[in-house]
Amino acid sequence: MTGAFAMVISSRFSRLSQVGRVGQEMVALTVKPELCTGCMACVYACSLVHEDVFSCALARIRIEKDEALGFNVPVGCITCEGMPCVDACPVGAITVDPDTKRPVVDALTCIGCGICASTCPVGAIKIPKGSDVAIVCDMCSGEPQCVRVCIPGALSLSNGAQTDAAVSGRDRRDAALRQIGRLV
Repeated sequence: MTGAFAMVISSRFSRLSQVGRVGQEMVALTVKPELCTGCMACVYACSLVHEDVFSCALARIRIEKDEALGFNVPVGCITCEGMPCVDACPVGAITVDPDTKRPVVDALTCIGCGICASTCPVGAIKIPKGSDVAIVCDMCSGEPQCVRVCIPGALSLSNGAQTDAAVSGRDRRDAALRQIGRLV
């Protein structure tokens, strides 16, 4: 079971947020795992918009599944407090966009070492096979296509002030892991 999946296995953590800014407004991509059917529409929409191909490996969002429990959850960048991916990059290829407050990868600087991916607590930043550049959710410049295609409503966009985004991703993860007995 991955850390991202363990983070949401508890029903107490049924709402997770990915924070960003659209224009002057702080917005959050809110995840409601209890509504996710695992249809993968968000994953395919993401890869199509960014890479012009349907590919799970090239999407900036993924679905964590537990077939035994019948549980699915969309996982993407949760803009962790302190953003360890930014600090971990040995060449400074990952910065925080001053407007959106989200990590941004400079494709020309990135060397594809994967250190950023190994420090991400939810596995949201990755180096796709055959690539030497990290990818991470950019919220589609304010119009997340994953939200547009999510028929069940597991993904939604809301005013950032109305979410639990003030709680860091690491804090939410650690609290969820404590609840299921994986972190003391």
